[in-house]
Amino acid sequence: MRPHDVAWLFASAFTFMTIALSGREIRKHLVNYSSPRVQKDIIRILWMPPIYALDCFVAMRFDSYGAYLTVLRELYEAYCVWSFMSLMMSAPPPGTACASERRD
Repeated sequence: MRPHDVAWLFASAFTFMTIALSGREIRKHLVNYSSPRVQKDIIRILWMPPIYALDCFVAMRFDSYGAYLTVLRELYEAYCVWSFMSLMMSAPPPGTACASERRD
């Protein structure tokens, strides 16, 4: 077995595990969708590991598509950073009555 085949085998295994674990967390948030304002941003952020894993896997398997997929990944990363900022902005400021209720 060539080293590239071994790397491809490991990449496929870890890509599958990443998609499975992230999918489980995303599904949990969707099933218990009690706080849409916060959870929609969390779900957007939780999509980041599967997107990175698929990008790396496909780029390793099909070299010619790597540059195109990286552009799409970078666009989603920017969207994720915006979602994280939105999540932080929606959190109550410390020291307010709303923040103390949230800690309990």
